[in-house]
Amino acid sequence: MEVKSKRVQTTKESKSFSTALILGLTQSDLADLQANGLKVVMLARDGKVYISIEYPGHELSLPDTGKAYFLLDGKPVTEYE
Repeated sequence: MEVKSKRVQTTKESKSFSTALILGLTQSDLADLQANGLKVVMLARDGKVYISIEYPGHELSLPDTGKAYFLLDGKPVTEYE
């Protein structure tokens, strides 16, 4: 028996809820980073939020390839287990 799923149409309200949820999770993650000794600074200006993260004694960066993932001491963070 084949089950077909229906695509659920999203409304502006549900998108706003999803965005708010993701922003809330990001806020919690930033608080967790601070609790683990990282320096996190947030600045809001002109409807935008800028975030700075510093990990004393370590180098945080992004690859030059244009891909959006973090490097910790030159190594992708996904390789740390």
